[in-house]
Amino acid sequence: MFVFKIFLILYGFLLLVGGYLGYAKAHSKISLMMGIASGLLILISAYLLGVNLQAGQILATVVSGLLTVVFLMRVLKVHTMMPSGMLLVMSVVMLLLCLKELLRK
Repeated sequence: MFVFKIFLILYGFLLLVGGYLGYAKAHSKISLMMGIASGLLILISAYLLGVNLQAGQILATVVSGLLTVVFLMRVLKVHTMMPSGMLLVMSVVMLLLCLKELLRK
């Protein structure tokens, strides 16, 4: 569980940084807002793992799943691997880790 929490924290910070970089590079307010929102939700889910395990796992799984869909649509639209493809790969990996932790008994 400790390793999973570390991965969630790293993923949350990468989403925050990615949102900022999208804003800095392309002046995309949407990237900034979505990076902040999704990053904070992932960080909240990491915190919840210590307070309410199942709530933290469910929140992380839902956010990772939604981001997987968003970045898949983005990759299919723009046909580039950076940054959407990289974020898609990260989101899929996190979704798989989240599902593994959620289904673990």
